[in-house]
Amino acid sequence: MGEKLAADLHGLSRLIDLLDEHRDAVAHRVTLTEAQSEAAVRSVAAMRAAAGVGGSADPRVDAVSDAIGNAEAAIGVLLHDLRIVDAMAALARLELERGVLIHAASGCAAIEEPSGYLGEVLELHHQQLLSASDIESRRQKAGELLSALMAPPATGLRQEDARSS
Repeated sequence: MGEKLAADLHGLSRLIDLLDEHRDAVAHRVTLTEAQSEAAVRSVAAMRAAAGVGGSADPRVDAVSDAIGNAEAAIGVLLHDLRIVDAMAALARLELERGVLIHAASGCAAIEEPSGYLGEVLELHHQQLLSASDIESRRQKAGELLSALMAPPATGLRQEDARSS
């Protein structure tokens, strides 16, 4: 059991690393989409200024305005996805902390080559800073948050459209 649990903890640590990488990628996509939206806003302002106060309506302005609305909806979807990834990573971290306590309580051999968050948690355990009741309380709150986030966000775009933009 001890070897399997240690392997599971290493796997969970790798999952946390992957969730963190995914979070960084989504955050980068939010930044890019925000930059595109800001550029579109400047483009609309420039077109309106070029048309003058009494100028005729330019269909390009409407098209760019629509693109701005879609970009803002996509940002909302991406931020929602970011919150879900954060909640999933929080639950994975708590499961890892719980697993370390179980591993230690079972009297198994030390976990070999801990890295990343697993190494941090083992250090917290050695310093006796992990509490099963605290972990369970945080786990319940993180689970409730994830459940609440799983409902689709209310946006002007369907999720598939926002993700493909």
